[in-house]
Amino acid sequence: PENADIRPAQRAAMRIAREMSRPGLIIIEAPTGEGKTEAAFSAAEILAAKFGCGGALIALPTQATSNAMFTRAQHWLQKSVPNTDAASIALCHGKAQFNDEFQRLREPKITSVHDEDGYRVSQSGLRAHWWLSGRKKAALADFVVGTIDQVLLSALTSRHLMLRHLGMAGKVVILDEVHAADQYMSVYLDRALEWLGALGVPVIALSATLPPARRAEMLSAYQNGRGDQRDDREHTAEIAREAAGYPLLTTTDLASPPRPTPPSERTRATRVTRLDEDLQALTAQIFEPAEEGGCVAVLHNTVDR
Repeated sequence: PENADIRPAQRAAMRIAREMSRPGLIIIEAPTGEGKTEAAFSAAEILAAKFGCGGALIALPTQATSNAMFTRAQHWLQKSVPNTDAASIALCHGKAQFNDEFQRLREPKITSVHDEDGYRVSQSGLRAHWWLSGRKKAALADFVVGTIDQVLLSALTSRHLMLRHLGMAGKVVILDEVHAADQYMSVYLDRALEWLGALGVPVIALSATLPPARRAEMLSAYQNGRGDQRDDREHTAEIAREAAGYPLLTTTDLASPPRPTPPSERTRATRVTRLDEDLQALTAQIFEPAEEGGCVAVLHNTVDR
């Protein structure tokens, strides 16, 4: 948009990606709405160009957030992937077949046509190839958006595990909302980060809030898989635990210390109004903003209501 400018956290993410000497883990901690996703997309393009990655895997906690990210990822890729390149994209979760956007990409399309005046009309090169459908082969697509279990399962001994590792190898992996992982999931996530480090896969983890100890554990897990010396792992963990500031960017690259960045200058105004608890009065009050295009959610704390 006019007069728009890149935010400090986004600028720092791109700078760190340019400075990285080898594939590593970048953790971006910033408030909701600060532009962490766009920062990850920009850094992913830099990392992919630097380390020869041919795609990206974006993992989120739930199917609903994966569906929303699938739309955002398409907008990003339509600008980043040339129309002349045929790139495959997949939505990976148990109800992907019910996503209309994903199903439209699976329909056969004409990639280029000539009108009466001889002008060439090209469409986006993104395709959801039929061969990549299914629970195990979908992760082999060039660009994958799905739930976090697509990454966590790579840490679990199971049949055809090499397909999951093959799906992650050669990509940039973006883990969104990692703060949503509980104690049980964190064990699998750390083991998956070890495998990603061993495979030389660049990883970008996004979080609104992350305890210092958890930040250090994730960095150490990736470094352990990458084969870093014990002294280097302990040094990185110590720095990560002591890092202060918010927003904050930390990385496994010893040459790039944690970088606190100033928050953006965006402002947000919120108005709080008490509503009548009577059902009819409440209904009348909530329908007024809805008729003007607003979105309304009503939460009750008892079943009877």
